[in-house]
Amino acid sequence: MTNLELKTMTKEEKIEYYANRDNNVVIRNGNSKTGTMVATMSMPAQHTCREDAPCKKGCYCLKGPQTWPGAFAAYSKNYRLWMLDHDDFFRQVSHYLNKHNFKYFRYFDAGDIPEPEFIEYMVRLAKKHPGVKFMSFTKHYDWVNEYLANNDGKLPKNLNIVFSNWDKEWHFDNPFNLPESYVNFKDQSRNPEIPENAKQCKGHCSKCFLCWNIKRGQSVEFHQH
Repeated sequence: MTNLELKTMTKEEKIEYYANRDNNVVIRNGNSKTGTMVATMSMPAQHTCREDAPCKKGCYCLKGPQTWPGAFAAYSKNYRLWMLDHDDFFRQVSHYLNKHNFKYFRYFDAGDIPEPEFIEYMVRLAKKHPGVKFMSFTKHYDWVNEYLANNDGKLPKNLNIVFSNWDKEWHFDNPFNLPESYVNFKDQSRNPEIPENAKQCKGHCSKCFLCWNIKRGQSVEFHQH
């Protein structure tokens, strides 16, 4: 593919090209928030987030740089490769962690858990790499609760799954007391009851790694931006 050919493509054609030109899972670091010390792996919000997710309206993953061909194609490719071969997808992630010396890994800087089976693979990967701390926010509460119900409520110590809250109209069950995140909205009337002892996000993951270390029964608070 020449540069001239790429320039003449539509946005949709570029996404299709980039998403299918190879079968390599895309893992990155250097995100403006997570920093260079955290490896991140994302999925397309359009295919992996709940249809009723209240955060879809105004979601940063559905506008701006996240929708540019290079970024969106990377998310789409990851989703395609997961759906194509679950085992190979996680073999690639494991190989990446063996090759690079990252101690922190974040799932879903964009998107969410694509299928319930993904959780089992997250657990296996954490057990295989005990020296790496893994973290994911999710609104697929039912899938996580079902996994925990079938596995004595246990997750590896180096895997933190954080249940993501939203406004006061949004409710979910957390029978295993997983850590929770809250948004402190600019419009205070939207706020749910945020725990008084919620830990404050400092805005840059590589400076505190709070969300990788927060315990069950604890919570973290983010200010809307």
